[in-house]
Amino acid sequence: MIFSSAFWNLRKSCYFYFLTKLVFLLISAQSQAQNLEVFISWTGNSQNYPFHAVDLNNNFEYCEVGELLGNFPPNGPYGSIYTTTFCPDGNIYWRPGTIPGLIQFNPVTKEINLYYDEFPLPGGEPGSGYLACTCDTILYSIGGQNSQNPLNKTPLGADSSVFMGFATSFSNVNLGEFTNLSGELYLSSWQVNPYGGFIYKIDPNDIANPQPVIDYQDIFTGTPRLFNGLTASPYCNTLIGFATTIPPHHFYGRKSEVYLINLETGQMIFQCSLEFENQHRPLTITSQYEALCGPCELLLDLDGDGSSGAGGHDYLSPDTVSCLSNEGARIADEDVFIAKDAPISFMTIEILSPHTGEYLDLIGSVAGLTVSGQ
Repeated sequence: MIFSSAFWNLRKSCYFYFLTKLVFLLISAQSQAQNLEVFISWTGNSQNYPFHAVDLNNNFEYCEVGELLGNFPPNGPYGSIYTTTFCPDGNIYWRPGTIPGLIQFNPVTKEINLYYDEFPLPGGEPGSGYLACTCDTILYSIGGQNSQNPLNKTPLGADSSVFMGFATSFSNVNLGEFTNLSGELYLSSWQVNPYGGFIYKIDPNDIANPQPVIDYQDIFTGTPRLFNGLTASPYCNTLIGFATTIPPHHFYGRKSEVYLINLETGQMIFQCSLEFENQHRPLTITSQYEALCGPCELLLDLDGDGSSGAGGHDYLSPDTVSCLSNEGARIADEDVFIAKDAPISFMTIEILSPHTGEYLDLIGSVAGLTVSGQ
């Protein structure tokens, strides 16, 4: 349900400036505004490939880069972090690239281990294959050095893997990142000439037929962008991803922006930009939300791009209500954003205010929406 040209207005019968809180009750779950914590690795010089915790603050110009978790240069013992996944055991895993193993990293204690000195894939398959860990602690690995992009299934800790097939559809494109969202696997891709790509839903039992979910070449206009970072979110049917702009000539000068990606509507909600020096750019993103096994949160964002200045998922109306005016005050912006796991059958809006005479009115119309009561 996306509100575009229609507005809900809060009307008042006498003059005063008011502050009112509207509680949207979405039956089966209720979402609270929060910052989203993710983990991002960056390129750097020969000694400095940093790995940070990052807070995604809605509509801030730049995301808040938090704790430095470590530096992982290409020539280090654990390799650079080109692709990551977060497992239910609380650890982040990556393929080091320099050896055919698997690295385990605890973001809380910063303890790091060589979990596998040889990841149990057919023939070892050295290289930074793309990983996704599901909530039953199954590691899926796709890509690597094989151009046919084999998909393998490995119970974490097992000494053998199950070959699931070749993802031949990706033979002529570049893979971005692999992730798990509530038991479903998603993979981003990118290409040049023209720039663009897709986010795919992957059925591991039918890897030859990935389902394109979002064509982001059709979404971004002007400066082309590539989605080379993808992870889960706590919200229903919603991924977190970063898109990197493509400069006209050189590798440096790129800009990366983080988005919430609604897989149902294809809507992308800007969160913040990733600030990095010229020698740095983001490589991979992961989050603890990849390990969520329970119900996801319903999200109702009253101001998708945060343009009202309220922050979080709230809306700050520029209007005041006067008995001399019958204009009312808007309670939501045009770019309302909803992430849900099923169609919403009904929604209750409560006005929590000590004053009397307030009522809701709908200007315009929204298909499937009826308004009753005051």
